[in-house]
Amino acid sequence: MKKGGTHVEVALSFVIFITFLVFVYYVLIVPLSERESKDFILSDFKENFMGLVSDDITIISINTESSPQNCVRLQNLMSAFNITNKIIVKNNLGNSEQVYVLGSDLEIIKSNDNNFLKIYHSKTFDSVSDLGETPCNQRTYEKGLKKTESHVFESKVIELTENYKANYESLKSNLDIGEVNGFGFSFTYANGTTIGTSENTTLSVYAYEFPVVYVSKKSEILTGVVNVRVW
Repeated sequence: MKKGGTHVEVALSFVIFITFLVFVYYVLIVPLSERESKDFILSDFKENFMGLVSDDITIISINTESSPQNCVRLQNLMSAFNITNKIIVKNNLGNSEQVYVLGSDLEIIKSNDNNFLKIYHSKTFDSVSDLGETPCNQRTYEKGLKKTESHVFESKVIELTENYKANYESLKSNLDIGEVNGFGFSFTYANGTTIGTSENTTLSVYAYEFPVVYVSKKSEILTGVVNVRVW
């Protein structure tokens, strides 16, 4: 009788031990493994996201020769700086000027008497008109600094948000999220306004946030924040 009781106790202890291992696995090991997997995805997301929404922008400063007219035509400026007609030109106050590209010449309709101007060039910008104005005085200019930087573009972030709604699975693949995972993201502008995706899920959500420097539609260089969520 005592021997039989011992066998029952051993069997019961074995069951308890196995139950404990299963408990440890599902309560501790599985969540940790899942967390590590999500952390890996989130760390990769930043690089992939930046690749989709970033582009180069070239910033050029010039001083134009004074002119009695508000319209100045700068000969061969486009070829001198090796830029296309995808530009925005700003005056010393940071306001955009009306511009035209005529072949290799740049025409600028200046809104004030200041001769200092900044030219922003990026293939992400819209092309400017080639109509020009008549008459427009040809003037010389002095070259200032020229630098090229890579930044996030507001227009590309908006495009990515729209792509999320229209081509979710394709975008998930491009961002290397993984077939079994869901994701969403948002972008907060410098003024605090947020755009992004909206999703409802009852699953555990893992979030990651990082700051970015972005170029607004007005070619302002500002700081925003990206928030990504994976479940």
